[in-house]
Amino acid sequence: MILHFLALDTVFAVVLWAILGGLTFGVFLEAGPLLWTGSAVWLVYCADRWFDSLPQSRETHLGGRHHFMVRNRVGVATCWVLVWLVSLGSALVYLPARALLVGGVFTVIALVYLILTQTPSKRAVDSLPPALMSLIVGTVVASASLLFPFLLSGATISETAPVWSLFVGAFWVQAFVTRLWESPGKNSIVFPVTVGLLLSAIALYWNMNAVALGLLSLFLALAIFNKAGPNEKVCWADWILGGSAGFGILAHFILHN
Repeated sequence: MILHFLALDTVFAVVLWAILGGLTFGVFLEAGPLLWTGSAVWLVYCADRWFDSLPQSRETHLGGRHHFMVRNRVGVATCWVLVWLVSLGSALVYLPARALLVGGVFTVIALVYLILTQTPSKRAVDSLPPALMSLIVGTVVASASLLFPFLLSGATISETAPVWSLFVGAFWVQAFVTRLWESPGKNSIVFPVTVGLLLSAIALYWNMNAVALGLLSLFLALAIFNKAGPNEKVCWADWILGGSAGFGILAHFILHN
């Protein structure tokens, strides 16, 4: 539970999907790219939850992670600053200009997201359909997970687009189901899981067998957990996402041996 409160389950999920993305492009990500990817995602998620924990926040679905932030606001803010300084400093020293440029674009997108969700305009954001809001979040996070696989592999945009679309689909379905779990009375996940199964079939058609198996395990786990999981299902959503990527990674090595 504490890992969920600290948003480390989200880092776990994104890092494993980044590894799967790298393997799909024929590269194995080393520690540096994985740490930068994980820290960037953690900084955004942690900042979002931190702002949601403030008294003036308009967040209406306060869960255990928000109450944890309320109790540990100063400590989390201190850790956030330290992680940001180390991440930024090491990136400026070690990353090439192209990676810094693309990373800067993602930083701007993340800042816009935080501004939209933490200001009076949040009312307009909240009025968006859950499926659309989940698609926005899924697109940004999936793109972040594929940043270093794309840069290190030298893949073209046309080669990257199919993988990117499948990853966006995976993160969208997981984010959408999580939002449904957070909303009382909205327990039907038939639509997102059906779309997910179609994505798995598309991945098989494109001969991305490891990705297809990862996607299939994700959507089946969400469907099963929707019925059998505990009341605090949101706590397990990112673990399911990360576990499915782990299954895809395992499938990749089995299929290529």
